[in-house]
Amino acid sequence: MKNNWIFYNLKIFFELFLIIVPSMVIKTLMNMLLFSSFNSRVSSNALKISCSLLFVFISFFSFSQTNITTSGQTGTSGTNWSSSGTNPFVITSSGNASIHPSVITDKLDAGIDVTLIQTTNSIIISSTISSSLGVLKFQSAIDLYLRANISAGSIIGVASRNIVNETFDIELRTHIANNINGQLILTSYDPDSATAPHLYDSNLIIKTNGGNVTLGGGAIDGTGYARGVNWSGIEFGGILDIQTNGGSINIRGTSSNAYGILFRNTVNLQTGGGNLLIDGNSDGASAAGIYFVGTTNINSNEGAITINGINSVVSSSARGVFSGANNLMRL
Repeated sequence: MKNNWIFYNLKIFFELFLIIVPSMVIKTLMNMLLFSSFNSRVSSNALKISCSLLFVFISFFSFSQTNITTSGQTGTSGTNWSSSGTNPFVITSSGNASIHPSVITDKLDAGIDVTLIQTTNSIIISSTISSSLGVLKFQSAIDLYLRANISAGSIIGVASRNIVNETFDIELRTHIANNINGQLILTSYDPDSATAPHLYDSNLIIKTNGGNVTLGGGAIDGTGYARGVNWSGIEFGGILDIQTNGGSINIRGTSSNAYGILFRNTVNLQTGGGNLLIDGNSDGASAAGIYFVGTTNINSNEGAITINGINSVVSSSARGVFSGANNLMRL
């Protein structure tokens, strides 16, 4: 288990604690404690085990999450969730809810857009959602956990805090052959301007049929920056493979004291003619705006490629864009 993942589990635990005890004083003190620890590297097996158990506890007990799972309820309403509207069909949950994927796919397959809203906590996608029609939107008050493959006409994921795939290799696919109507957006933004990063600790595959791909934050449409504090704005721990068939790719991340965007593994970005933007900012004395560690393949055909890495710190170890010693980059 990766040390980054240990600290991330601790972060999730304390964030949930802060939801239960909504004191701004406690919140400030706990965030200071949390974020001061993230750059450390711990190898203790005991800590790894305890953090794993902690995460299991968080995932399965009473933190009012909405879980999309094949063991979930069907119909148009259930425990702590209800639905309204015809198009879009809106599912709203404010407590601990379990919903079967068919509640979503039956509507999508009929060409009806679906929006799932969790008003108080997180959304977990535990089972595959598979359709080729409709716009599927997730709107989470806290985190968005991507643990299973998702396909639809278009996909929009909005989280007020973090977007993560943990140890789950996932594929996200959109089918509508249009830049906007078939787009995929994953955006994390905190209305309170607190930390709201993306952490893809395992493989992430994204494929569109000409739709634009936007990974960012700071706004509902993802046109701003996903933001980390002592944590990368966006971190790709596993393989990243994005293919858009003519759509653009836009990745934006910023961090205080860490990497704006960190690519830890193999990267394959293919737009088939669309423009490509990677925009990362950092103020870390030993970090970079953008850091490529593994083999990187970027191809836009005739589309423009912009890689913009900025580090605002004057330091011999600070970088705008940095490529690892063993990295083979192909543009």
